[in-house]
Amino acid sequence: MAVYIAPSSNQYVGFHIPASSIENFTGEVFKGAEQSMKDFVKEKFSGLIAQGKVVKGYPAEEIIGQAREYGADLIVMGTHGRVGLDRILFGSVAEKVVKASVVPVLTVRPEAVKVA
Repeated sequence: MAVYIAPSSNQYVGFHIPASSIENFTGEVFKGAEQSMKDFVKEKFSGLIAQGKVVKGYPAEEIIGQAREYGADLIVMGTHGRVGLDRILFGSVAEKVVKASVVPVLTVRPEAVKVA
């Protein structure tokens, strides 16, 4: 199961943006993510039994929730490798998942992966 967590409108509470604009934005992100997931699964898992899923919410919480729901034995996730101020501002989803997961977590930096 490949999972992408799209932002929910709750994540934009406190911004001075009309709620309808936020709903439209997150809806478009979700639709785009669903198409991207279909393309990703088709390209990367060709010939295999694989599913892709897009979920709205907070990434670390949703990743752990999805792993629990599907009885995952392992979570494999990419990292951005942010350091310094970027890491302080954006946090580390991978770090949160590693700390909270009850199953092993394998993290991979995207530029380190060479898919044939």
